[in-house]
Amino acid sequence: MAGYMQTSSNIEWETPQYLFNELNKVFHFNMDCACTQQNKKCKIGSTKEKPLKWKGNCWINPPYGNIQYWVEKACYYHEKYGSTIVLLIPSSTELKAWKDFIYQYAKYLIFIFRRINFEFNGIRMKKNSTKGSALIVFSKKEIKNIKNLKDIGFIIDLEEMRKLNC
Repeated sequence: MAGYMQTSSNIEWETPQYLFNELNKVFHFNMDCACTQQNKKCKIGSTKEKPLKWKGNCWINPPYGNIQYWVEKACYYHEKYGSTIVLLIPSSTELKAWKDFIYQYAKYLIFIFRRINFEFNGIRMKKNSTKGSALIVFSKKEIKNIKNLKDIGFIIDLEEMRKLNC
């Protein structure tokens, strides 16, 4: 996704710790599903070298090279195991994943108010990303404290929207 982040050959930008901490207060993540051993945010990490089944409350900040793959996989594990899965992805709604999976199956969508200042090797980048980001939440249960994230972004209950046939 050229132009999305600062110029770099790396597509594995790390979640800023402050953002993860705020999200973790609401979701209580037990697994980081798109990490390396060096940058995992949870005790359990599913890596390229050691892929695991995504069960429980899962955090995903996927490499931004193939968002369709990650959203489709999140939807699969959500449906198969009832996992609550939260993805941090570009808010590029023209991507096929939005129409095929997010709008149809996600419970919540949170458009993040400001551009994220990602990290690389634990160091914050000097510039923010060049585009906006969104949090996609696949969950079969109500997230009691979801409104605690109102300072992070605009929260949309997609399940309610689908009931209204919007």
